[in-house]
Amino acid sequence: MAASPSADDKEPVLTTAAGLEAAAAASSSAAAAGSAAAAAVDPVAAVASGEVPPIPPSLSASVAQAAASCCAALRAGTTRLFVELDTTAGDSTYTMLKNSLPITRMLVDAMEGELAAVATGGASSTPWDPKAVLVVLPDAGAAALASRDWGPDAWFTVTGLEASAITPTTAAVVLVCPRASEVAGMERLVAGALDREADPLPFIIVNPDVVDMGVTGLSLNARQLRERVMRRFDTAYCLRTYDWGVLLRAAPGPWTVWQDAPGGDGGFELLAERDERPSSDDIIDIFNEVEGGEGGRPEGGFAARLSRFLKVYMKG
Repeated sequence: MAASPSADDKEPVLTTAAGLEAAAAASSSAAAAGSAAAAAVDPVAAVASGEVPPIPPSLSASVAQAAASCCAALRAGTTRLFVELDTTAGDSTYTMLKNSLPITRMLVDAMEGELAAVATGGASSTPWDPKAVLVVLPDAGAAALASRDWGPDAWFTVTGLEASAITPTTAAVVLVCPRASEVAGMERLVAGALDREADPLPFIIVNPDVVDMGVTGLSLNARQLRERVMRRFDTAYCLRTYDWGVLLRAAPGPWTVWQDAPGGDGGFELLAERDERPSSDDIIDIFNEVEGGEGGRPEGGFAARLSRFLKVYMKG
């Protein structure tokens, strides 16, 4: 069993893009590098062209896909966005927040040009303040650690949720891993963004960790609060890996369901495309169609794999 991480050794490494990229290269999720589809179609260019993109072969490729999807959504006028990017490539001893930090840094860096274009209305001669982009962490402690690890070359402002505020000069907000207990703070920020409807403010939430709010002991009012906040956002990018395959959505494309390709070469086979996020019942129907079934449940080892997937999927 791996030793518990300390603040002095592994923590700074894994919160860099290189650290998590190295972890991803060694993980099973990086097995997609052998996919024939990924070799035939550029995973980022496909997003921009509106094609169904292949499964990205690496962490950096998936973040590049996410950035391209967010930029496409912003150009289409959609400014409140979710990015759900699987963090299982990172060290399992770390939280979703810890593993999401390098993803966030790569995403924000990749979107700098687009965020500047939105802030200036596309006028290259108009100056803009990069520090007006807020990267918001759940609390002051997380913000302090991120600021330390990213160092002085971070071109944006890092802040904790409670200390953050949207002003007329705010250029964009990137909220990282908000938890169920922080939905009230989320609503406050979202309300600030809504006040800017005449001057739309890009607002991106990376890996929201609020899906299980109903089992955290919070009140009905708190759950309703979550629904009020979350329904205002659209999913620009989603990449979730499971032992059976992958769920992928890269805006403006459809939701896609992939399974491990026969032969065990690390590739994936596209099973279905959907306009809306597939429910657990949709997933069952998709796999029944692939298996040649006519209703009911899959059988054998496939049933066990699908059952494990559904348990995770229903938790979000």
